[in-house]
Amino acid sequence: MTVDQLCSGATDARPITVAMRAQVLSAYGVQDVPSDQYELDYLITPELGGATDVRNLWPQGYGSPIWNARVKDELEELLPRLVCSHQ
Repeated sequence: MTVDQLCSGATDARPITVAMRAQVLSAYGVQDVPSDQYELDYLITPELGGATDVRNLWPQGYGSPIWNARVKDELEELLPRLVCSHQ
């Protein structure tokens, strides 16, 4: 995705397949953790150049009081705004 596409609000949805999900959960040893305790997310979002690849995916827990999946979601919303405002 280009900066122009990002800043115009275009999306480049890249689905995470069932096989990719299983591979990531196995690699992190969390295949038996209930799915309501984490979300599977990109380390670097595709909008900012991150690949749809198991090496760029990780399970983000909700339980940590400081750095958790919800905080990262806020960061993922902030970063495109910073790019589009040339910061």
